[in-house]
Amino acid sequence: SSGINAEYGEEKQEKKFQLSVRLAGGIGLSIINHLPEELMYVSLMGLTVELEKVGGRTTFVFDLVGFQADNQCREALVPVVVFPVMGAGEHTVYLRVVREVRGDGRLVVYPEVQLLLANFSMQLDEVLLLKLIQFVE
Repeated sequence: SSGINAEYGEEKQEKKFQLSVRLAGGIGLSIINHLPEELMYVSLMGLTVELEKVGGRTTFVFDLVGFQADNQCREALVPVVVFPVMGAGEHTVYLRVVREVRGDGRLVVYPEVQLLLANFSMQLDEVLLLKLIQFVE
């Protein structure tokens, strides 16, 4: 994009970078141990990630409409491990960060940082907890 530098009356070129990923249907991730045994299935619904850089201003947005983690162990006492508790139209996670580099690059400011989190319910049984700890080790 181009802009006009009013102070000098000359045209100034600004570098612009834009990345936008939108997965309206969402994405699912399985956590599988070495046996192989599926321990959890995580659903991310309505996922949006945006990154835009214009000149010295960078804007990052992470927006997640829905989230759920399911216990996939055969012995599961509780099938749903984590899920949001929210009203209609709310977002599970929303993060927006604006970063500006000013002057000769020595000053960095964050004029906007916004984080919205829904309330979550978590129910974890001992079998899954033990298997997740073993998975991480």
